[in-house]
Amino acid sequence: MTGVDEAVNSLKQVVLELEQKIQSRTVRRVEQLQQIDELKAALSRQHELEEALLSVKIP
Repeated sequence: MTGVDEAVNSLKQVVLELEQKIQSRTVRRVEQLQQIDELKAALSRQHELEEALLSVKIP
């Protein structure tokens, strides 16, 4: 194996590692976005419940 072959293989390994890191970060970001959506839905539901409670008249 020549020095050029070794350099090419080394670069291929670096590219592979970077692709894996990007994929891992993308997965984490998607999970974070899903959690944000869930929190928004929960806050919306909380607001609806607060409005419902405020509309109840206490005798």
